[in-house]
Amino acid sequence: MLRPPSLLRAALLACALGHWTLVLGHSAPAAATSAAWDLLSRLQTADALGAFAAAEGEEARLGEAVALLNLQPKTQANVRRAEELLSALAGRAESPQAPAARYHLARLFQLHASPARPAEAEAAYRELIASYPGNPYADAAIAKLAIIVLHQDIPRAEWDARFAELVALLPDMASPEALRDARLVLAGAALRMHADHALALPFFIAALESGVPLRVNRHKIVLLQAAESARLLGDIPRALAFYEDFVRAYPFDVRGHEIRQVLASLRQSAAAATR
Repeated sequence: MLRPPSLLRAALLACALGHWTLVLGHSAPAAATSAAWDLLSRLQTADALGAFAAAEGEEARLGEAVALLNLQPKTQANVRRAEELLSALAGRAESPQAPAARYHLARLFQLHASPARPAEAEAAYRELIASYPGNPYADAAIAKLAIIVLHQDIPRAEWDARFAELVALLPDMASPEALRDARLVLAGAALRMHADHALALPFFIAALESGVPLRVNRHKIVLLQAAESARLLGDIPRALAFYEDFVRAYPFDVRGHEIRQVLASLRQSAAAATR
């Protein structure tokens, strides 16, 4: 979940809902909404919804919409109300809440609407990225847009054009976390859609070498994907490095025995190549 920016202070936090949060300041109304965001981050969704509904201001309406989307059981009535709130905020381009509203509206189209509305989600992400370059919400939208436009069965030439369009957005990204995630989505799509290890590997490498940490389970997967891509491409030194990183970081992983066997085989190949 991304939280809106503060007029007085802003700091990035990892939110319990698994997205990125931008924290709000400390006026009296802001204190009330900040407390509501804290409730939401602790998954006390119903309490957060009540706190947002009782508060005034645009940020409170944003929080109310996000809480409605996370309230269980999910109902389409709550989704429709959230869409109304987010659409109103998204239409106020001068509002500091507009980027957050556009991001969450796109997520609503992508994940919460029944049926899903991917074309509207794509358009919303594109508008957000174009309107607020470098904004944390626009940066986060790039990986989400990539998921939509790259995981489609389309001619390779069209797919390549979409891929190149997304790659062209990366240099302007201000958020290291969002840049890492976008690179990983690009690499994953190259493998899933076209088994193109040569295209995927540089993005795996850049993501892993960025210094931005990943959660353990994802880090394991990415290390193995990078190692396998390098191995299949014949880049034995790099494959060895990634596999060695894996067994060093996760010595008790259930895949450890199999990976050590692969390592032994690769070391033999590397030794033979130097003779």
